[in-house]
Amino acid sequence: MNRITAVLVVSLLVAKFAAAETATLKMRFVFDGDPPPRKPINGLPAGLGAAAPIESEHLIVGPKTKGIKNVVVYLSTGRGAAEIEIPTSKPQTRTMSMANFRFDPHVLIAHTGDTLELAPKDQVTYAPNIMFFKNPASGLYVPPGKPHRFSLRFDEPAPVPVNCNVHSWMRAYVVVLNHPFAAVSDAEGELTISGLPPGRTLAFRVFHEAGRVSKVKLAGVETEWSRQRFEVDLVPGLNDLGEIHVSPEMLAR
Repeated sequence: MNRITAVLVVSLLVAKFAAAETATLKMRFVFDGDPPPRKPINGLPAGLGAAAPIESEHLIVGPKTKGIKNVVVYLSTGRGAAEIEIPTSKPQTRTMSMANFRFDPHVLIAHTGDTLELAPKDQVTYAPNIMFFKNPASGLYVPPGKPHRFSLRFDEPAPVPVNCNVHSWMRAYVVVLNHPFAAVSDAEGELTISGLPPGRTLAFRVFHEAGRVSKVKLAGVETEWSRQRFEVDLVPGLNDLGEIHVSPEMLAR
């Protein structure tokens, strides 16, 4: 497992109160090649009535920034991981909308105790199917105007795919954790995880549906993240890993 010592970016004023500060982890995932174009979904039923062309969300790369969207990074709490104090949080309702024959968001992060809401936003009946590992599996029909809600009682060992049994091209992911230390990269490939305990070496997992983010370039140096995990020595304030370059071969699944 590779250990990364991030560069501390902190002002003198913040450094004065470092003992009481938390750590923030930041990074940007970059496609190390020519950005692939979005692929249209072929073979759609005639007369589907989509409000806009439907494109695959399997791999989304910014044409100008080369940022990789929908990379998930989350604190590893499995066997052998460091134990940290988990802050208490009030349960929330996390909504995954269904409209124009797609799920939104494409990746949803939730906490144990939260409620997951599957909400149709148009006049289409959807059949979302979530094959949880620990929570009860969900396969149901959701008609227009009738959102379905259920409790997420358990954390899940990995991101869980969400499919639609009626519209086979629809796919999203739900990440259910027992802590809040997770984020999904935006259209620029950037993500930030806040509130981490400083002065600790913590392990993080990486996930992207298009492949394995296990061999990357960090500060121009080829680095291997065994089992898609990496460690960071966290310091108070901002821990910016900079750009993490991922080769096209890693995302060719």
